[in-house]
Amino acid sequence: MVNDTRQWRGWREAAGTALYGPEGFFVRERPDAHFRTSVHASPLFASAVAELLRRTDEALGGPEALALVDVGAGRGELLEGVLAQVSPELGARLRPYAVERAARPEGLDPRIAWHDELPEPGSVTGLVFANEWLDNVPLEVAEAGPDGVLRRVLVAADGEESPGEAVSGADAAWLTRWWPPAAKAEPDTAHRTAGGTGTEAEPAAGGRAGGVPGPWAGTENGAGAEPAGAENGAETEPTGAEPGVGPGSPDTPALRAEPGLRAEPGLRAEIGAPRDEAWARAVACLRHGVAVAVDYAHTREDRPLFGTLTGFRDGREVRPVPDGSCDITAHVALDACAEAGAAVTGTAAVDSTAARAAMTGAAVRDADPVTEADLTAEARPVAEAGPVAEAGPVAEAGPVAEARPAAEADPTTKAGPTTGAGALDGAALLSGGPSLLTQRDALHALGVDGRRPPLALASTDPGAYVRALSSAGEAAELTDPSGLGAFGWLIQPVAR
Repeated sequence: MVNDTRQWRGWREAAGTALYGPEGFFVRERPDAHFRTSVHASPLFASAVAELLRRTDEALGGPEALALVDVGAGRGELLEGVLAQVSPELGARLRPYAVERAARPEGLDPRIAWHDELPEPGSVTGLVFANEWLDNVPLEVAEAGPDGVLRRVLVAADGEESPGEAVSGADAAWLTRWWPPAAKAEPDTAHRTAGGTGTEAEPAAGGRAGGVPGPWAGTENGAGAEPAGAENGAETEPTGAEPGVGPGSPDTPALRAEPGLRAEPGLRAEIGAPRDEAWARAVACLRHGVAVAVDYAHTREDRPLFGTLTGFRDGREVRPVPDGSCDITAHVALDACAEAGAAVTGTAAVDSTAARAAMTGAAVRDADPVTEADLTAEARPVAEAGPVAEAGPVAEAGPVAEARPAAEADPTTKAGPTTGAGALDGAALLSGGPSLLTQRDALHALGVDGRRPPLALASTDPGAYVRALSSAGEAAELTDPSGLGAFGWLIQPVAR
């Protein structure tokens, strides 16, 4: 029986307050005290971003003022790392700009401007870089109850969940377009088909994988008591994608659009429209340049059956509880974000099949990679808890200025997307549509190499060999296809 004295809210509102309210987790805590990102793993990551910045500057023709906007800047570590890597000539023209809800850290390089909002639309020439930002943009969660109806999940401050109203409107349109998690499974077996990493346990009705009580725990036949404040589905619908975002495939076995959205009992979905909107605003601030989002991600062809919402605290994965005590994060539908960004730039969106190939086809291509026995004490293993985002979403902004529809219907628009590391080469940075690739491929293209140095160096210069071996170990961590190397990179050129 639901305790009617509790405050029940959708996950988007609850997580937004818990992470970014006056006493929110990211306002109060240092991200690096709770998890490691690529920025914390090795200075090689900042070196790669510096190389990307150099290529962007070259493609732009060396503008008088070149911006580097770090969205979700944490404590400014990436910007300071890049400033230490660029040439004096580029550094003199560089305008580093941090976007972060937390207060400016003491002792930060005075060249770095610190703001809690994105720059104005069309005001930036340069590189916008968002490392593990979008996964912390709060979103709504939906789950199918015993009756198969997808309902919005409501949550209390202690993390207990309860079923809310059926998903409808813009949220239903987004799910129909972007989240058919069991499209290849038979309806009566969809909830038993491996998704994501293929390791999720089958949840019982009313429960989540891993034994965490779900929103239908303690209810009878899915008819759980309606929590206070959600009378007959009258709770205010969250801002999401605009209606008509696309029909998708309403007849897939696990997700049908009429009558209402339905899925196999126990399946969960994360409604990523707020991430699309956030990314569109980030892209829109560019007049000319490149926007890059880096995050753990999935594509339409590989949505996880039970979602990815989780928490992190003190370096460990924990149950997501929206009370300000932990990070709350979920993987990003980067292909959906790419389409939202393409609407701003007027380019073609990423094809779903190509996106899946780009995000899952990163075979280990390095010859003679560093092994664990080769690593020195300085080389660090991948953090057990897995990296999560450094910072939260920027302050809400109005509609994206001059948003344009996707370009497929207009024969005069720019070229379509690519899905390989070639998107990081020279003039390709500023041409075509969005590109998706893995961090492994992106960092290789930017010169980060995880191969061990030649053994001959150990004889001629032992000190140099040890340093090179340590660097190779850090590179191997950043490009590990089962860890940080599997992260997604979304490259979005902007030319107005």
